[in-house]
Amino acid sequence: MSALRFAPAAAVALLSSFLAASPGAALTIRIMAANLSSGTEQAYQSAGIRIFQGLKPDVVLIQEFKYGSGSLRDLVDTAFGTEYYYWVEGGLDNIPNGVVSRWPFTSFGEWTSPVSGRDFAWAVIDLPGETDLQAVSVHLPTSSAGDRNTEAGILKTEVAANFDPAAYIVIGGDLNTGSTGESCIGTFNTFLDADDHRPVDQNGNDNTSEARDDPYDWVMPNSVLDARHATLVIGSSSYPEGLAFDSEVYTPLGEVSPVQEGDSHVSGMQHMGVVKAFEIPVGPTPTPTPFLRLALDEGFDGFQAGVRPGGWIFTNCNANSDAYTATGYYGRASPSVKLNSGGDAVTTRSFAADATSLLTFWTRGLGVDASSAILVEEFYAAGWSTLTRIDHLTVSARTRGPFPLSLAATRLRFSFQQSSGAVVFDDVVLPGPATPTPTATIPTPTPTPPTPSPTATIPTPTVTPSAPPSPSPAATATPTPTRTPAPNPTATPPPSPTPTCGPSLPPERAVTASGDYDGDGTAEVAVFRPATGLWSVREVTRLTLGASADQPAAGDYDGDGTAEPAVFRPATGLWSVAGLTRAFFGGAGDRAAPADFDGDGACGIAVFRAEGGLWSVRFLTRFYIGSSGDWPLPGDYDGEGTDEAGLFRPASGEWMVRSLTRFYLGSSADRPVPGDYGGEGRRIAAVYRPCSGLWSIRDLTRIYFGNCFDSPLPADLDGDGTDDAVLFRSSAGMWSARNMTRLYFGSTGDVAVTK
Repeated sequence: MSALRFAPAAAVALLSSFLAASPGAALTIRIMAANLSSGTEQAYQSAGIRIFQGLKPDVVLIQEFKYGSGSLRDLVDTAFGTEYYYWVEGGLDNIPNGVVSRWPFTSFGEWTSPVSGRDFAWAVIDLPGETDLQAVSVHLPTSSAGDRNTEAGILKTEVAANFDPAAYIVIGGDLNTGSTGESCIGTFNTFLDADDHRPVDQNGNDNTSEARDDPYDWVMPNSVLDARHATLVIGSSSYPEGLAFDSEVYTPLGEVSPVQEGDSHVSGMQHMGVVKAFEIPVGPTPTPTPFLRLALDEGFDGFQAGVRPGGWIFTNCNANSDAYTATGYYGRASPSVKLNSGGDAVTTRSFAADATSLLTFWTRGLGVDASSAILVEEFYAAGWSTLTRIDHLTVSARTRGPFPLSLAATRLRFSFQQSSGAVVFDDVVLPGPATPTPTATIPTPTPTPPTPSPTATIPTPTVTPSAPPSPSPAATATPTPTRTPAPNPTATPPPSPTPTCGPSLPPERAVTASGDYDGDGTAEVAVFRPATGLWSVREVTRLTLGASADQPAAGDYDGDGTAEPAVFRPATGLWSVAGLTRAFFGGAGDRAAPADFDGDGACGIAVFRAEGGLWSVRFLTRFYIGSSGDWPLPGDYDGEGTDEAGLFRPASGEWMVRSLTRFYLGSSADRPVPGDYGGEGRRIAAVYRPCSGLWSIRDLTRIYFGNCFDSPLPADLDGDGTDDAVLFRSSAGMWSARNMTRLYFGSTGDVAVTK
């Protein structure tokens, strides 16, 4: 294991050579649960850091993830290494949970806990080999065993709704349990192997409280991961069940250098670390995962004292007094930046974007009304383009996003469009390559003189320099803490050619007539996995139907208001509708085109044969419209309750709706995404342009949302009768609905099957 702890490039080369020489190779990984903060601030200090350095875990489910001597990036670099990744939950949680990993995350987020001060932090980790690790860091309350069991039930529900049970799952951290027989352990045992392989110290004690009399800390794998349990080896010592580490018990300490004998019992440390080992297959020749970091991770630490992050521009909000430190008015840590006049803006430094670049940031309104907004713009192709506009600023704290960026974006600008009041702004986080690669020159903003104090009544801030800082890049200090005009941006090199978009995803094979799988009037998040035939509908059902060559074709085939999973197999003409019927209709070369062509409220089996433009609707009709290369897009385009045959011709951008209309919208690079965007009960033509993330909705609007790694689909996910712009990024299992929600469901190769 220690041989893999080199710099990233060396580690990748070493791992590649090892695996190439070892068909069927396996890799032993160490997973650790750790609440090793100490002192009076519930933050990490030297003793906890030395324990991490000595035990060398690969994945850490960490609690009270704070650091008083720098940023969290500094803590991770010191305790684990510069090649490690981390995720920490945000918001107002003052003792947050987090995940630290040797390997990158494919997705990450948090689930809400009813306990104040922390939520559940989760991440999907791209382990070497074929299977990801889905990890959750938890900190259960001390209040009662019943409260702990309630949280265990919440975690069970979240895992069932969001994680793949066929992949590795681990939940770990500080459970604060008084015994191994507590009810929460029973609940965890219903979906995890919670109490299998109990780690002990060298004296056989499995209790991990500071007094060594309560089993506080746990690493709990699911059965898939537990089947890979391995003996933990440290130096010449072996621990078949894993290790409960106590520095006063462990011998020889030389095996875990630089740990000191008293480290596990310094003042304020209340837990022992727990480590388990697992041996995972990595296959003969895996492709090393690229080394990625956060392109931006800015919390404006020290702003009130004159510190400014390098390369950032603060227009009309560059004075030290623009920092806001009142409790509850900043994100992960004090301070935030206050925007209190129309035109106040924050512009980021240059960065490079990639497929992982999903922007989030934190806001809280102060006396704002419904007309105040934050405009978010991205800079690419020598100009600024709207990424999103936050129209409904709230007086409650909220993390905004995620918002997928254009792959060509090199900078972001956040502008306050004031009607009344002010907004505080914090924690700008953007995954992506660590090294910025600016590609264009940005117009220099004209400095504006200082603006007067806002008219809104705002709580008087109090400077709290002792608050633990949130992660941020290297910053430079402002010489004097007085209001100054916003600086011009640092000169950039001559612009390079306009970046080109990466390859767009192929067209989806699915024509979904309905995505309401439970009949509640709301579309469900749902995927079809061609490799296995798995249909997975979030919080509704999982079933197997179909194979890799089948076309998913869900719809309400019996008219009961609930969609049925269905597939069409062109090779044989077989239609399979779950729980209803099997029929043969159509053949090789046909595309599934199910729709309600007779207005009876039920979806009919239908196919489109591009060669010749034949539409054939079972038991109803045959007609001709279209030709090779056209996309079949049946739907109710006139709002009369009967679906029409619709087509999009990429070669010319022509749309054709039988017996209704012909018009032009889009081009060969666009994806057709018709939907009921106006809430009028009729389908409106729209296209999505992958290179720029443009949604162009005919006679209605144009928005920017997504990039060429996303699959666009209109869907009514909130049940308001209007389709929303929704993205599915299968490489991360991410679903993102514009200005509404983000969640993770599905994985690489899955096809979205909702509308």
